[in-house]
Amino acid sequence: MELTETVSTLIYLPRKRSGLGVLQSCGLVAEAQIIASQKVHVNYLSINHPDLYILVNETNYYTELNLGDSGDIADLTGIDAVTMATLTAGNVKAVMKKGLDTAYRAISDALLVKLGADVNTRGHAAYLQSAKNSLVATIFLDSSINRVSANYITRDGYKGLLRRHMGGSLINHEPAFRDCECGQNYCTAENKTHAETCKDNGGLSNMRHNDLRDELLRFIRQFHPRAVAGAITHEQTVGLYSRPGANGGPEVVVGVRADIVFKEGAVKHIIDLAVVTPSAKCYLDPPVNSYLHQDKAAMKMEIVKRRKYGQVNRDREGNPNFSIPPNSVIPFVFECTGRLSPSALIFLNHICGVHTYKRSLFLSNCAMICSRYSSKMMVATRNRYHAQPQNGG
Repeated sequence: MELTETVSTLIYLPRKRSGLGVLQSCGLVAEAQIIASQKVHVNYLSINHPDLYILVNETNYYTELNLGDSGDIADLTGIDAVTMATLTAGNVKAVMKKGLDTAYRAISDALLVKLGADVNTRGHAAYLQSAKNSLVATIFLDSSINRVSANYITRDGYKGLLRRHMGGSLINHEPAFRDCECGQNYCTAENKTHAETCKDNGGLSNMRHNDLRDELLRFIRQFHPRAVAGAITHEQTVGLYSRPGANGGPEVVVGVRADIVFKEGAVKHIIDLAVVTPSAKCYLDPPVNSYLHQDKAAMKMEIVKRRKYGQVNRDREGNPNFSIPPNSVIPFVFECTGRLSPSALIFLNHICGVHTYKRSLFLSNCAMICSRYSSKMMVATRNRYHAQPQNGG
């Protein structure tokens, strides 16, 4: 794949800014050490050798701020002449680190705006928006180390994930339009993540959903072992509602099923888990615009889940005058990068409290589950494509 300017930027951007963090610049860090040593030296002279201090102080020190090969970036970091004058040996490292973070944030935002402006790279912008501050970019790079791990990603799957992160497809020289086995004809330039929404990968999608549900159930059991003693570990009907039949036929009774249900004191939590792909066309289009707004794709799915439970008007036995309190419904939505929706994150913080380390482990495991199944879907779609007789199969 051609090493474009976009790819080069993603290589050195830190992972929390949706980059790979492979070639992060240490320019500002090194300069922080130089300035700190200068400050210590000048401070020593001012105390022990005032005569020399006068001579040294008349020398104008100028340190050029560098970030990679982009030259002077004083405007980008916010470290101007006034800030430089206030640096001391004690604060220089913190100031430089803040300047570096400011620069990376600006570069990342500019990159997303650039990618989002082009319809061919809009899906890539949505994926990077989702990956920002997500654990997926941090985790999947190390997944190939332990082959016996449940989170191991195959060589082809790793290649697919890496190419997707860089805005490419699983294989080079794809045709402009591809006829997928699911019956959809799509543009390979605009839709590089069709594999994750392909109907033929529905089985893998269900397995991903179930693995995430089981991981969440294990996490809840750590903190509420009694509350989940009778938890629903498989989808079970929690209520019914009626909708008009097709072509004016009789009403159809629809059952609403939840993934996990448990009681925390007098409060009943009904958790419905879902996974969305922010780079899918339904989320790229207005009014969601997932390439512009982080969490928008997940928030749209939250609305869908809450609306579904709001339709319930009968209990499981069909008795009328029944409803599910809105506050008891937890739409636990993942994005395909492993990023959580706002409601899911609030509930997760409520469950774990101050146990942030266990929360980090849970998020890491979920990010790896999402990464593993994303890679499997890409490889499965690629293999089906090559198996077609017209493609050499």
